[in-house]
Amino acid sequence: MPRTLPCTSAALTVAALMTLSALGGCHSASSRVDANGPVYPQSLADQRDPGARPDPLTGRAPHILDIQVQREGTSIRLTNTTARALGPGKLWINRWFARDLDGLDVAQSLTLALDGFKDRYGESFRAGGFFATDKPDQISVVEYETDGSLYGLVSIGREQ
Repeated sequence: MPRTLPCTSAALTVAALMTLSALGGCHSASSRVDANGPVYPQSLADQRDPGARPDPLTGRAPHILDIQVQREGTSIRLTNTTARALGPGKLWINRWFARDLDGLDVAQSLTLALDGFKDRYGESFRAGGFFATDKPDQISVVEYETDGSLYGLVSIGREQ
């Protein structure tokens, strides 16, 4: 017949401390993350037209283009309603997540998956969806960087 040992609180404490000390060596020594993704062009945001209504975050006035951005679940839809085509550039969401675009022609509509937007650390925009474990990120500011300028776009808000 097997012999059972009495389980005391001191024995449990020692076992827990040994387990925690063993697990402490499992992580890497460095938690530094390399910045190799897109970095928001703050210098371009600071060069905006001082005569227009100022941006509440930067105190600078944005150049706004009539390009409408509407969220559709886990993607966004851009519609260029201006009389001007935009060349290749970078589309920014919330001044943190970005992706490259080949351009946007006059009257062109484009649908983009939100999880394709990455930050400087390679993390994706939390788009949500059926299997999402985190609450989706809201879209507050959408900007387009092209030809050395940064333009604000018209973000059409929708409830999630």
